[in-house]
Formats: sequence, structure tokens, C-alpha cells
Amino acid sequence: MPEHPSPQEQARIAEAMTQQRWSDAAMLLARSADPADEARRRLCLNLATAQAHRPQVYRAILTDPAPERYEIAPSAEGLATIQFVSPDGRRMSMSPGNRPRAALQSALQQLRPQLDRGDSLGLIGVGDGYLLNHLAHHPPALHLGRQQLLHLIEPEPKLLLVAMMIHDLRPALLAGRVFWWIGRDWDQALRSAVLADCGIPTPASTVTQCVDRDDANARYTAVGQAVIEQDRKVAQRVRQYYQSLPPDHFLRAARRQLGRPSRVLLLTTRYSTVLQYSTRDSAEALEQLGFETLTVIEPSETRATTRASMRQQLADFKPDLVFQIDHLRSEHVDVFPAELPFICW
Repeated sequence: MPEHPSPQEQARIAEAMTQQRWSDAAMLLARSADPADEARRRLCLNLATAQAHRPQVYRAILTDPAPERYEIAPSAEGLATIQFVSPDGRRMSMSPGNRPRAALQSALQQLRPQLDRGDSLGLIGVGDGYLLNHLAHHPPALHLGRQQLLHLIEPEPKLLLVAMMIHDLRPALLAGRVFWWIGRDWDQALRSAVLADCGIPTPASTVTQCVDRDDANARYTAVGQAVIEQDRKVAQRVRQYYQSLPPDHFLRAARRQLGRPSRVLLLTTRYSTVLQYSTRDSAEALEQLGFETLTVIEPSETRATTRASMRQQLADFKPDLVFQIDHLRSEHVDVFPAELPFICW
């Protein structure tokens, strides 16, 4: 039966936590009947998972130099919530209206269309942790195993540390569909990632839950503008390349008279078995005829084939023909230059 730890057991718990042996500390704390020890146990379990599976998040939490500005407090609904303590001692609840349950239901109602469609989401700030906890434990069931991508942005790791005492965030720490951007340089990390990989969808919708909302939103907007600017430059490169080709280029490509293998870009999706494998068969047939092929498909359940990623493939591969089953050029709006032949089967 759980009981209050003896002084010797408290010393063992403190030693395990000091040595960052979080799993050992959690096991020892599980024997305690003290409610405060349950919060510490939850924290240790979260930290053990972060230590093993999210080392960057773990380092950000443990090396954060910011002062302690957050503490656990009861909410108007009786649930534990988090309060921000300003330098002059004023307190502000991280739960809107100091009602975490009502705030969660309101947020879920507003996000219902995005959740149903599986649109990528962004949480700018952990807030009181209830929305993140719900989204981690209850991912939407999407078609053919597709997973909703969730960007978690938290400028202040100390807030995340306190949230780990209230919520079991291990599903979020383990899920590949959750991208973590933690610490004062979160925007630089996010910017580097989305500029390097156009297949990482930026959030279609965001929920801001941090104290300095204006700064966080401005930094997030700057990341989005950098993505748009990069895509504009790639689109310009693609246009210039295809406009520079001689008038008979594509005729010679069809006859395989370019002095190099003619290149075919094939588009498909992992969310249609028929399209996916028929496209693969088509690529194999083209290769047997001497064409070089590149098949564009979502690389994982969380990644997307975006217009920006297709434009990047055009810029890198420079195909002489685009091939897609059951979809028309017009569906891609302005991705493919008018000069580039597009075949729909």
C-alpha cells in the first residue's frame, strides 16, 4: 500500500533526481501516498521519456537560464492549472478565465474543422498544458493511417517543466507527428527545418497560449514569410529554366535525343493503393524504356506533398515531362510552367 516515504526513502528519491535517474525516481515515488509526490512522479516519467527520445527538448528544459516564473495553482474548476508570476508579484492564470476544462472544450470546438480534416496545427505556447495533453492522447482518426502534424512551440522551457507535473506528456514526446520547437531560439530552429524540408507542413491553424503573445506571433509570422520568400525564389528559378529551353526541347526529349536520359516526374500519393502502385509500375516501365524517373510521394504519414515541395523537385530534377494518374495540371494551379508537358492518365 502507498505510504508517506521515510526520511531514508526521501533521500534516495532526491539522490536519483539529482543524478537524473528519472525512471528510478519515478519508481520510488510510486510508493508514496503524498499528492505532491504524484506530481513529482509524473514529472520524472516525462523527463525520463524526454531524456531518451527528445534529447533536444530535454537539454532545453535542463539548461534554461530563465527565472522561475510559473507555479501550479488550483483553478476556479478545482483542476490544477498554472499561474504566471510577474516580477512585481502579480499572478495570471494560464487557463483562459482560470477554467481549464471550459477553455479546453472551447478550443476543441474552434479547432473541430481542422481536426476533422487533419490539417497541421501549431500550439504557440504550452499554456496550461490541457490542450496539448488532449491532442497527444486523442489524435484524430484519419484516412489510411495519415497522421495530423502538430507543431509545439514553447519559448519558455520552465513553463513546459511545470506542465509536466500536471500532465502525462509522454504520448506527445514519443509521437513522431509532434514537432517540438523549445527555447528562446525556437523560431530559428523552426525556420531552418521548414526551409530545408518543404515537405514539413507549416501549421494551417495556430493557437497562442503564451504570456508574450505579440512577440511569439511576430516571430512565427516571420518564419512564414521566410517560407513564402524561398518558395517565390524557387518558382522564379523554375520559370527561368523552362523559358530558356529551345522550342524543340520537349520533342527531342520524347525521342530521347537530348544526349542524356529524358526525365519524367511522376506524382502519386501514399493514401491511394491503386494510384501508388500503378504509378510505381509506370515508373518501372519508363525506366525500362531508358527514361530517368523521380516519383513524388509523401515520405511519411505526417509529411505532405505541398506546392512548395513540388516546385523544389522541379528546380532540382528539371523534368522533361510530368505524369500523374487521375489528376489534371489545373489542380496544381501555378506549380507547373506552361512549357512543361503534363500527362494525365
